[in-house]
Amino acid sequence: MERLSENLTIETWKNIAEKVQLLNLRDYENDTFLENLVLLRGFLAEENIDAGSLVRTPKYTYQIGAASLLDSIYNIKVGIHHKKAAFYETIFALDELGIKNLSFHPNQTFYNESCLFEEKGSIKRINKVLTDGSFVLT
Repeated sequence: MERLSENLTIETWKNIAEKVQLLNLRDYENDTFLENLVLLRGFLAEENIDAGSLVRTPKYTYQIGAASLLDSIYNIKVGIHHKKAAFYETIFALDELGIKNLSFHPNQTFYNESCLFEEKGSIKRINKVLTDGSFVLT
């Protein structure tokens, strides 16, 4: 099974975004979050993706899972009834930009710098890291 923190195809993310539309984000109550988490874990299983740990704000890559993805969706800076649409639009906008693979790393998680630069023979590649937070480039 693949993990959300691995490079998943944009097609997989589009499928996830479509399934997220079936969630019921009616309020910020913990019971609602847990109901949606059960659904999201099922959606990820359908895509053959490991739902991961139940940590909402992971500190390490191995803790990234359905709970942290759902928490990130809940934290999108729009009204509760527009969060699913905002997530969907973001994924499809990335597809339109030509992004082929995405890995999920919430701002709070540790991201290994060695993953940013890869060298295979004469080919050097810089991976893009997209964030809605702030960062310092050195």
